[in-house]
Amino acid sequence: KMVTRSSMAAAVGVGAIGSLVKVLMWRLYRSTDFEVHRNWLAITNELPLTKWYHEDNSEWTLDYPPFFAYFEWILSQFAWMFDREMLVVSNLNYASKQTIAFQRLTVLLTDTVLLCGVVMYANGSWEDKGSCGEDGRRETQGLGRKRLVDRVVMGLVLIFLNPALFIVDHIHFQYNGFLMGVFIISIHCIRQDMCILGGILFAILLNLKHIFLYVAPLYFIYLLRRYCMHHYGSLSPKSSRIPKRFSMSLGFFSIDIANLFVLGVAVLSIFAASFGPFIVLGGVTEVRVILSRMFPFSGRGLCHAYWAPNFWALYNIVDKALELVLKACKIPVRSSGKSMTGGLVQDISHAVLPSIKPVYTFLLTLGAMSPILWRTWKDPDPRQFAWSVGLVALASFWFGWHVHEKAILTATLPLALGVVEAYCHPTDAKVDAKVDSKGAENSKVNAKVVNA
Repeated sequence: KMVTRSSMAAAVGVGAIGSLVKVLMWRLYRSTDFEVHRNWLAITNELPLTKWYHEDNSEWTLDYPPFFAYFEWILSQFAWMFDREMLVVSNLNYASKQTIAFQRLTVLLTDTVLLCGVVMYANGSWEDKGSCGEDGRRETQGLGRKRLVDRVVMGLVLIFLNPALFIVDHIHFQYNGFLMGVFIISIHCIRQDMCILGGILFAILLNLKHIFLYVAPLYFIYLLRRYCMHHYGSLSPKSSRIPKRFSMSLGFFSIDIANLFVLGVAVLSIFAASFGPFIVLGGVTEVRVILSRMFPFSGRGLCHAYWAPNFWALYNIVDKALELVLKACKIPVRSSGKSMTGGLVQDISHAVLPSIKPVYTFLLTLGAMSPILWRTWKDPDPRQFAWSVGLVALASFWFGWHVHEKAILTATLPLALGVVEAYCHPTDAKVDAKVDSKGAENSKVNAKVVNA
């Protein structure tokens, strides 16, 4: 109780200070995403559910998964208290003072999910003696309590007060804090070996925003190995004693059919709750419409309008440099007639280097994350999960298709969780994640965090 009170007091203090600063930013610049979300409030409030993904009166059409649409609908039930006109679909670019206040306030309030997630992770991993030494559970007085408060504050500063998240959500305007909060709580559940709950929360997250699909392979492999499979000679905490009638032998592994069934039903139930209402009211064709909105490969090129600083940005620069050199040498080159640096979302072709198709980026991304996936398959350790999530997300940021700059948050914030967990005892403040790749060469990724 003493530890909980101390950490919660620290959380309330940091949260209050951060929230006050965020309120001061309400009258600053806001991006077109402000109108995007106002339009979605109007669509979900004014139109029947079967029309949500068909409405195209504005160029800012609804293109997030169904759970986020339901989230907008919930917010719209309170929006009328501030200004009813914001809920009219035809009121494009409507931004009264009351509308601005309401939308900014919703971002601020939903940030509490992020705050709770950070506090839960810091407290939960501290209580686990595996990360804090043999005295981890008993060290709740004196230095131990101070260290816990320190790491809660550290987590809140690194994540809740993250400058990038601050700019993207509270100036630019989006709901990334809310989404990252669900993400972190899911990682926390995995860290505490609550596999079913962690899987359910991640399924919810995928139905809130599909950008997290890139880390789905890691979740799949981890949950399969940790919760559903038993390796002979190395007992899993979740599947150490599997009755023969509920297991299936596959070489060196035994699959727990009961656990696999429970996990599958839990995850599929979330997708049924998400897409089910659309199927019931509009038929299966509604699913195709939703997916076409979520994954509009046509008209969207390799890079976002504002390039993410990843491999493809370097690829574009090299292509442009080669084009200039060849033109200077009077050597003809092909041209798409579209500028890579025009600040527009459009499909372009490279002048010299081969043009990249989506499938190539998926294969490269999968190859880049494969060492982490293989390491997780070999040893599904919950203490390494946050680091693994960060590295897999970083691989997708580097090689993914049409990557947005803000996608780096899906890598940096989970890695920040690893830093928070490493702050325990000076002798335990090193994390060494060794990643073995299948093939002729073995690669090692060493992430060392030194407690200063």
